[in-house]
Amino acid sequence: WGTSAHIVFLAFCFLTNIIVTAMLLLGGSAVVNALTGVNIYAASFLIPLGVIVYTLAGGLKATFLASYIHSVI
Repeated sequence: WGTSAHIVFLAFCFLTNIIVTAMLLLGGSAVVNALTGVNIYAASFLIPLGVIVYTLAGGLKATFLASYIHSVI
């Protein structure tokens, strides 16, 4: 296929990842808005912030935290 095809596929991959990420973020924000009435812009900021905080918790602590949160839900 060659280098040029690889670059084209890579560009399509990046574009697809950007579109899917935007769709997931907007969809999650719409759900949070429908359930709680939180502004969509605020939810669009808070969802990734929650993911960042969860990721920074890291390791075994994150595992226990996830188990606790899933048990509560």
